[in-house]
Amino acid sequence: MNSTIHERPGVYSSYDASSVVSARTAARTVGAAAAAAKGTANSVEMITSYEEGKEIFGEDAEGVYGMSTLLRLLFANGAGTVKAVAVGKDKNGAADYAAAFAALEEEEGVDIVVCDSAETAVHQSLRTSVESASALRRERIAVVGGANETAAQMVSHAKAINSERVTLVGPDAALTDGTGLSAVFAAAALA
Repeated sequence: MNSTIHERPGVYSSYDASSVVSARTAARTVGAAAAAAKGTANSVEMITSYEEGKEIFGEDAEGVYGMSTLLRLLFANGAGTVKAVAVGKDKNGAADYAAAFAALEEEEGVDIVVCDSAETAVHQSLRTSVESASALRRERIAVVGGANETAAQMVSHAKAINSERVTLVGPDAALTDGTGLSAVFAAAALA
């Protein structure tokens, strides 16, 4: 083992070079908020496999992409654990992403947060949640995507989000069978 020690008045640090050389990439914990076929709204579930996620949240209907698709892409691309929340409805019957984000905000150990919405207002709510959690020492970022956006629309979308803690992904993605998916799901694959 090779250690380097630097000392200045009032500042003492020690570095172990072997930990840097032998470090390996660990699977990250991802927070996910999405519409689900079943499950308890705004309740965080810890998922460790796609099959477990399907059991808890159900499968997306044909042509409808939500939690099941998000989980499939997250686990296929290296997520170790997903803390997932089924998005509930507000008193007007609209999807209540803010409540789902608030549930995830309280969770420890979440590194990245994604959602199944391409709406700028939802992304702004996610930005606020990620920034609030990070202010409480629960450091995290969000990875989001739009839908059918041109480069100019993506620039406007990014300006509306305006946060170093949010990454906007684009353009849209495609499944292996050629079916188009919004960039929301490219964001999940990236996360």
